[in-house]
Parts: sequence; C-alpha cells; structure tokens
Amino acid sequence: MKTTFADKVIVPGLIAQHDHPLLAALTMTSEIISIEDWVLPDGTRKAAKDRSEYLERLAAAEAALADPDEDLVS
Repeated sequence: MKTTFADKVIVPGLIAQHDHPLLAALTMTSEIISIEDWVLPDGTRKAAKDRSEYLERLAAAEAALADPDEDLVS
C-alpha cells in the first residue's frame, strides 16, 4: 500500500476542459430566454415553453432597459 500522501490533505480541483471565456462573459450579460432551464450563478432562468412566452419575455426585457438605445442580447 502506497503512503505517498498519508500526511497530506488532498482537495479535488476543478478542471474545466471546455470553457470559452468570451462566451461565458456574453452569457452573463445576456437576457437568457431558452427552451430549457439555465442554472446560473445568480439563479435559474426558467425555460420559455412556446413562441408567445418567448416573445412576452423578450418584450419585458426590452421594456426593462434603462436606455432604449441599449443593445439587448438574447
């Protein structure tokens, strides 16, 4: 039996082999309206179940913009 780490504390690390930093940054600043739930660090974005729900949420996101000329990314 090996005892190489017998007197050590081993903590698993996160190995993110498929991260796209730019895509992640865009996602965090976008209005998420998807066909499936998205679990994000600040909460879960529930899925839009159909076209009308998507359009309602898109209109609500646009109405919530502080500046009407601001870009809305969805």
